[in-house]
Order: sequence, then structure tokens, then C-alpha cells
Amino acid sequence: MALEYDLFLALRYKNERLLEPLLELPGFRGSGGQGQGPGLFFGVYNVSPDRRELLLDDYGIDSRIDVGFRVDLSAYDDERGYLGNRTVITAALAVLKAVPCNAILLYNGESPLMLRREGKLWLNRASGWWTSKERLDLVDLPYAMKDLPSL
Repeated sequence: MALEYDLFLALRYKNERLLEPLLELPGFRGSGGQGQGPGLFFGVYNVSPDRRELLLDDYGIDSRIDVGFRVDLSAYDDERGYLGNRTVITAALAVLKAVPCNAILLYNGESPLMLRREGKLWLNRASGWWTSKERLDLVDLPYAMKDLPSL
């Protein structure tokens, strides 16, 4: 079982500065476009033309850059679940604060969790992921809830 998240950014070029906001977070380290943080691994990748077209058609996001996150399944707590599921929220928001562009965070490649378009941030009410107060408390940007369709 893999728990993966992808933060697709509407940027035209890969930018090493994308890692800077992540590396400033407590417990994060990395270099060369890859790294790790509490309960997860991450990397910065180019988006394939097929995926780019799909994101543009379905969400209006012309993404060429993907910050991919993979949850470390060994970092698990019986009461709070996988640590990486919380860390990915903090990490994605750190990138969104540093890079003012349209973006979407997908879970396992198809389920949207958050969407930022034209400066507005929406959390996907339909996913059920945001019913956790602990997760919502991590969102430190203004947002609204909205039903977002899965791919």
C-alpha cells in the first residue's frame, strides 16, 4: 500500500527554490530536488504531457511541476495514524505560500484535497479528508470548502 500526494504547480520551469520553503520546516532535509521530512519523502519532478493535459482539462491547472510526497508507512501511531498525512498539509501550504501560482494537491493521483486557483484556496469537502479538526487546524491560509470532482 502506498500513500502518495502530488502538489501540481502551474509553473513553467523547475525551480530549485521550490525546496527552500520545505527545507525551512522543522525536521526537513534534502538536496538535488529530493528530501525527507517527518513521516514522508518528497521530490520535485516535471509533469508528463498527458498528466498536464488532464489537469488542465479537469481543473484549469496548467501544471508542469510536481512536488511529489510519499508517506513513510513506518511512521505510524495507533491514535493519530500516519505522521506523513499531517506533514504533507504543512509542506504543501509552505510551498503555496512561497510560490503564488495555481495549484492542486491530489491524493494517490486522482482525489483532490486542495485547489488554489486565482489566489483562492479551496479544500475538498467531498473527500471527507478534512473532517478531522486536527488536519483543518494545520491550514493557516484563508480557505473555503467546496466539492471538487476526482479524476
